[in-house]
Amino acid sequence: MNQDLKRIINETIKEYTERQPQYQSHRMEFSKKLIVFTSFIYGLSWIMAAYSLFILGEIPWELIRDINLLYGASCVSYYCKSAYENKPKIEKWGGGV
Repeated sequence: MNQDLKRIINETIKEYTERQPQYQSHRMEFSKKLIVFTSFIYGLSWIMAAYSLFILGEIPWELIRDINLLYGASCVSYYCKSAYENKPKIEKWGGGV
């Protein structure tokens, strides 16, 4: 009886552990790294513009315009990529239009 109970417990534990999802370390995707990098550059350019305003008395509008265009383009491309990849997930949960 004792051996049977141990065998049942061991089989139950083995079956339970096999059904659990395998743990995967979370790595940031390339697109998310790109957004973090462009956000850093965007913030740095605004800090440079503020520094220029206080030191030189003028804002480099060409830099601000170009950095806003590049940051906007990277955000829009990331959001479109996310929407495309997550569309099946959204429709699965009934959030689709």
